[in-house]
Amino acid sequence: LGLIANWLGGLSIFILNIDVWRSQGWVHAKILLVFIAAGLTGALTADLKKIDEGKREANPTKLQIFGGALVLLLILTLYLAAFKPFVRG
Repeated sequence: LGLIANWLGGLSIFILNIDVWRSQGWVHAKILLVFIAAGLTGALTADLKKIDEGKREANPTKLQIFGGALVLLLILTLYLAAFKPFVRG
């Protein structure tokens, strides 16, 4: 429920200010990174659920890659939000 509320809140802020965000290239990149992070989180959650149910053996390397990718996406998203590159006019 919290995840849904977070997505709805973020999208409503984006939609209400759509004219401002159109000229902000960093927002497009940030949204893409957020969608990728959400997909990776969903895939990791499904994988961990299968491991917990005993349907799959834990693969530490795969879990480290998932974790590292999520941290990298977090850092890139924070960079985009803090420094706002790709701003037009």
